[in-house]
Amino acid sequence: QTAFLERVQGQIDAMIPTLAAVAGVPETNFQAAPNDVDLKQFGDTVIDQQSQINLQAAALAALANGKLASSKKGTLQAIPDVTITPVTGWTVDSSMGGAQASDGQFTAPSDGLYIAFFQMSWAIGGVNVRVGRILLNGTDVSFTEAVASSSGPPSNTVIWAGAMSAGSILRPALWQNSGGVFNTTSNDNYNKWIVLRIGN
Repeated sequence: QTAFLERVQGQIDAMIPTLAAVAGVPETNFQAAPNDVDLKQFGDTVIDQQSQINLQAAALAALANGKLASSKKGTLQAIPDVTITPVTGWTVDSSMGGAQASDGQFTAPSDGLYIAFFQMSWAIGGVNVRVGRILLNGTDVSFTEAVASSSGPPSNTVIWAGAMSAGSILRPALWQNSGGVFNTTSNDNYNKWIVLRIGN
């Protein structure tokens, strides 16, 4: 029970900066320099922050109902050139009753609708693109691309939603074409793998 309450508190803590970004920062900007505020950018920011709040609220509700699997990754992983590579070495915070394993494999415990969220950051430098993927039973069902950067670590954020039957498997994976092996970062603030069961 203590571990459960700590996970709930962690979800609540995660929501605080998001709420602050919506409620505090834009208001301060309007007060300080109302003529300098880009209303479209402000609107896009509010929509983006609202989406994060909705996701975090759903995660909190799913956690309370035992329908959340959540992991983070705090170690480097070397990704071979032009090879779809499952991401392993996860620290599992909540497994949905054992559905999510440290090798990244999520096995659906029952038929239902699921949402998967995968985020991974890459080392700085290199060339070409970095691709994050979500695989369902070995098939690519969602991906995003990020361009290599020397000014900051590029990252991939991948979201997939759909029906799964009991025993179906989701995995997070990466692909890159730098011309050689390239590393992820070890920042577990960015490297996340989350699956929510949202319905039947």
